[in-house]
Amino acid sequence: MKFSLRLTALSVGVSLGVLGAISSMSAQGPGELRVYKGEPIQQVGLSLLPWGSGDARESEEKVYLGSKSIKLTTHGRYQGARLVLQNPLDLKTVMNDNSAYLQLTIALANRDSTGSMGLGGDYGMMSGPGSAAMRGMMRGGRGGGPGAPGAPDGGGADGNSSMVKQKPIGKLRLVLVATDGKKMETWLPMESAVTVREEWKQLAVPVVAINGLKESAGTIKEVQLFGDTPAVVFIGELRVIRDETPIRVDDLPERTVAVNDPVQFNGSAEGGITPLVYEWDFDNQDGVALDKTGKNIIHRFRKSKRDADRNSQPFIVTLTVRDLYGIKKPATRTTKILVTI
Repeated sequence: MKFSLRLTALSVGVSLGVLGAISSMSAQGPGELRVYKGEPIQQVGLSLLPWGSGDARESEEKVYLGSKSIKLTTHGRYQGARLVLQNPLDLKTVMNDNSAYLQLTIALANRDSTGSMGLGGDYGMMSGPGSAAMRGMMRGGRGGGPGAPGAPDGGGADGNSSMVKQKPIGKLRLVLVATDGKKMETWLPMESAVTVREEWKQLAVPVVAINGLKESAGTIKEVQLFGDTPAVVFIGELRVIRDETPIRVDDLPERTVAVNDPVQFNGSAEGGITPLVYEWDFDNQDGVALDKTGKNIIHRFRKSKRDADRNSQPFIVTLTVRDLYGIKKPATRTTKILVTI
């Protein structure tokens, strides 16, 4: 009887301890969920498969963490790679957490003399699905394809198979596949990437901003990646992380400029891993709240500003930095620009 009571008390104590740990974990919020951090893919149960004429493989050319990275070759928004997870990524606990982000740390391949982002043999131009279209696109001739006017199959319009300079990648297409087969798609703009070390940059999307996630099983079995243009991208890390860093904007200098002179404006802000949008207003009295967007822009003041007594007055320039997804509170800075004739 005493043994039974002692055992019951022990069970209650263990149960209360577990409940206390769960309560404490909930109060702190979800921790970091790492999918990949540069270790061998077999070690983390990750399989790399091509999608279309794309490719993915382990590489030691560029390393962010650990000893390896994933080298992704994409030929466009529908030609890329699949990262298949042996252990599905459970996002159910962070579906409603505004501070939870899915984050990629990437580096682009070094450009060669043709500006082709190091595609070379990895690009698969001469064989594989879509190779004819790739050859046509990369040739100097017009039309892009075997038999096209001015571009015979032996090369470009001048008979040479010279390469054309590639357009740099503008954004990554991210597709998540849940364990119930449902797919969620989002785009990660390169202009919002945060540089963390040398050539390595981080792209992030709030979990709550991934359309369709709440209607799915919430557990991700596959991550598919594509570019909006042919490119080679190294993946150094893939994880879910919490970030509550507020947006902070650096001061803007006051200046005196001449009418019609090109004036360079450089915005500088911090917001953790949040993708930021820079919005400029060059006259807070003209009724227009947004004149230009971009971190670094050039503006010309077409006229000077004077009061009723013909005294020169400065233009009030306002920079507003916003969260691309509208989750964090925006921040602003103003400066005065005096325009002379």
